[in-house]
Amino acid sequence: MADGTLGWGVKRSFRAYAVDGAAHGTITATGGATQAGGNGVFAFPDATGTYDTDAGALSAAFEGAVDFKGHESDGTYGLHLTLSDLRAKLDGGSGELTADVDSLGEKSDDVVLAELKAASGVLGVKDDVITLDDVTATLTEAGAGVVVAVRRRRALG
Repeated sequence: MADGTLGWGVKRSFRAYAVDGAAHGTITATGGATQAGGNGVFAFPDATGTYDTDAGALSAAFEGAVDFKGHESDGTYGLHLTLSDLRAKLDGGSGELTADVDSLGEKSDDVVLAELKAASGVLGVKDDVITLDDVTATLTEAGAGVVVAVRRRRALG
């Protein structure tokens, strides 16, 4: 597989917190990732990976990164979170979304941010394109921990 795109919003309330809320910060999409206007969702392009329509299995990696900065004081940020190397795996309609996470300089690879559940476990291919709509992403404890750690470090800093 090549040239797919992942559309993912990160949680709307976190995006609002980072830009319009207490953080008074910025969100920057890089490396080919883009963000929809109005503090919208992100698109991560250039997927590579594999799929098996008979087994209903998909494994994809996406280019790009998203960087959240806020709580700036004299050029130092109390919030600086980067999500990169996003990967989605689905098998039979269920799976996970992982990313490398850099939070204030502390890096963790392959953090399971969300459990994924597709409305249908069937991977349909039309003209060599797999489209999965209505995939629910439920934040995991590790994913929630990323946000809590950011806010905790801000409170302590």
